[in-house]
Amino acid sequence: MFCIFILILGCGTKKQAKSILLPQENGETGKIVIRSDTSGIMLDKPYTEAVYHAATGGFITRQTDPEETGQIYGPLLAAEPDMPDSADLAPDSRTNIPIIQEMIRQP
Repeated sequence: MFCIFILILGCGTKKQAKSILLPQENGETGKIVIRSDTSGIMLDKPYTEAVYHAATGGFITRQTDPEETGQIYGPLLAAEPDMPDSADLAPDSRTNIPIIQEMIRQP
């Protein structure tokens, strides 16, 4: 699993989408392909940032580092919840499964 953060920035018609590929805690990094209607790009190196510009329909990439990423995204990274110890549901959550399944079945 890898981390990626997408920030949508709007200012008039100059819309941008920014993505940055972060390594896992063990240092491994996955890959992600980001596509628009007209172009696409693959991020496969840690701390690579891609910015999509709607006005041009293209991506611009640049390499960042852990320090810069921490300065820019520190509060966001600090707010990330801890990974669960297991995939087991809490007893109270189990009772909601039939309700959620019924909601999915409804048009």
